[in-house]
Amino acid sequence: MLINQYTNDAELRNFPDLDEKIKKHYDLLFHTAADQDITLRTPRHLLEAGTKIGFRDIFYYICWLYDNDPQSVIDVGCGENLFKDWFPNITGFDPNKSVFTRADYIDIFDKDFSKAHKEQFDCGMALNSLHFIRWDKIADQIELAMNIIKTDGRFLFTFNFDQIDLNSPKKFASAGIETKIAYLDTILGAVKHEVVVLDYPILRGITEQNMAPYNNINGTVRFVLEKR
Repeated sequence: MLINQYTNDAELRNFPDLDEKIKKHYDLLFHTAADQDITLRTPRHLLEAGTKIGFRDIFYYICWLYDNDPQSVIDVGCGENLFKDWFPNITGFDPNKSVFTRADYIDIFDKDFSKAHKEQFDCGMALNSLHFIRWDKIADQIELAMNIIKTDGRFLFTFNFDQIDLNSPKKFASAGIETKIAYLDTILGAVKHEVVVLDYPILRGITEQNMAPYNNINGTVRFVLEKR
């Protein structure tokens, strides 16, 4: 099932000037220490090389979090915390302390974190940061994330199927993409929250291989849940 999936002409909700800003600027992702030597930061630098964020579709999904003017948006596994430059009221945390991160604080997302921060945030997002698990643990991971936001708040998830495959039994990992999509559709159909956005870019002809340069951000599947 597809719900409010991304298209090239999709409106970027709540931020009328965002399209123009995206056209003029792309942030770089640092992958190695050597990348610190990159001095050129002009708009669209290394666009085709896949070494930065700035793909319009990921902004499209984030915009859905802002329909109700959230005053606190938690970015779980924020990495460099770059989205704080683009969207208001974001607090980012990441488990890894490095010279690259601008996280507001360092922490690990687990059951203890979810319990300690119950309903603390208006909205949240986790861009390919909650999928270091088995396929049969996805539903539990989703609930841990939804627990930290308030009722009627929204949470954006992006998952990389390849990453989940690494931690899953062979019967899951070796399944075809259609089977994996059907399985996740079943999980989302059973959650108690409303599915506001559900998008599988691979169904638009974007293969895992073609997505490889930016799977670390955008993911194979993207969905937004509204807490009930």
